[in-house]
Amino acid sequence: MRKYDCLFLLPGTFSDSEVPGLLENIKGILGEFGAENPQFENLGRQKLAYPIKGGHFAYVVNSSFSLAPEKVAVLKSKMILEPFVWRFLLSDHQAKEVVRRRMAPPMTDKAPATQSKESGKAIDLKAIDKKIEEILQQENIEI
Repeated sequence: MRKYDCLFLLPGTFSDSEVPGLLENIKGILGEFGAENPQFENLGRQKLAYPIKGGHFAYVVNSSFSLAPEKVAVLKSKMILEPFVWRFLLSDHQAKEVVRRRMAPPMTDKAPATQSKESGKAIDLKAIDKKIEEILQQENIEI
């Protein structure tokens, strides 16, 4: 048996008093597949970022339970068919080892500044303006 976490979105059209009944239905479904120790945590009614099936609000419920790995696919297909479960996310609860990335040491020396290349000729703006005027006064200019 592995431990799983499941996050459910239930329709926000139900009242707060009807949600425990929905959780009992989900508990019954989990019991059909041999889930052990199902625990539910109702996170309340939340506004959704986008409408799901025409609803703008949903009850968010987090649950944890133990289940045989071979029954997970069948449970997922059963949950998809339930009309009172809008969305669900089933994830494995196995603890994973945290791996830290090795970072490069910070650079302490600054790179030498590159020197700009200066051309040996000075630019004569008057000569350039004169050349432009000559070109513009020609009659056969093709554009």
